[in-house]
Amino acid sequence: MGYIFIVKIRNQKILIEYQKKHADIQKPVSNWKNIIENSSFHNFDELHKTFSNADSIKNTTFISLTIFNVKGNSYRLVVDIDYSGQIVLVETIMTHAEHDKIN
Repeated sequence: MGYIFIVKIRNQKILIEYQKKHADIQKPVSNWKNIIENSSFHNFDELHKTFSNADSIKNTTFISLTIFNVKGNSYRLVVDIDYSGQIVLVETIMTHAEHDKIN
């Protein structure tokens, strides 16, 4: 019998607060959450098959982060994914322009 993984999204408050300021991302974020919560990815390669626009980067402390393009190319959602624990930790969400300023 196979295992059923339930993905937990942590720090959803970041998404909720950001959506209050940027109502245009409510549906795209809801779609992203639905896919994440109802999927089981064991590594970035599996995730990338579903989210082909996702990128994996290392931050300054060498933690791998995943960046999703939300609403086309308008917003960046940055998360830390624990694939073995099936936990997605929301780090931040920002506009593409805000993201470009820090890169």
